[in-house]
Amino acid sequence: MSDGRHKWIECGKFGRPWGLKGQITVFWTGGACPVKAGRGEVFTRDLNGDYVPHVVLAAREQGSRSVVSLEDVSDPNEAKALTNKIVYIPEAVLPKLKKNEYYCYQILGLKVETAAGRHIGEVIKIFPTGSNDVYEVRPPKGPTILIPAIKDVIVEIDIENGKMIIEPMEGMLD
Repeated sequence: MSDGRHKWIECGKFGRPWGLKGQITVFWTGGACPVKAGRGEVFTRDLNGDYVPHVVLAAREQGSRSVVSLEDVSDPNEAKALTNKIVYIPEAVLPKLKKNEYYCYQILGLKVETAAGRHIGEVIKIFPTGSNDVYEVRPPKGPTILIPAIKDVIVEIDIENGKMIIEPMEGMLD
């Protein structure tokens, strides 16, 4: 998503208020807070669609979510107003990745086809498994397909053209 100045990346969603000092839970898309606490900013959108900054003062892991303190939020009612709002960051603040490394937002939505040119579907979900990710692909018909993100299967990822080329393992597409 772009507003002309920035390309905005969805990085999480605010949950419920936490405690009495205005802290709030956040479910991060990538599992952890994508900005440095103390000076990093995350953004939400207001009713006009404008991006509103929130400085992250502190963040700590709490199970499957984080609990954050925001500079502009000091009580539970202010935190409650953020509940269920999507959290964004500008793409420009993301660290540069090494060759053949990608952010989740770059993989989601890619069209998947075999090296032989057979259309498989679209990446709709990513499961981190520890040793490698697994991509869930929705085909035009039938149940979803799970593709391991390993170099024996993933032949090429072409972000610019929105596609992923795979060499399926035996039985993967049956």
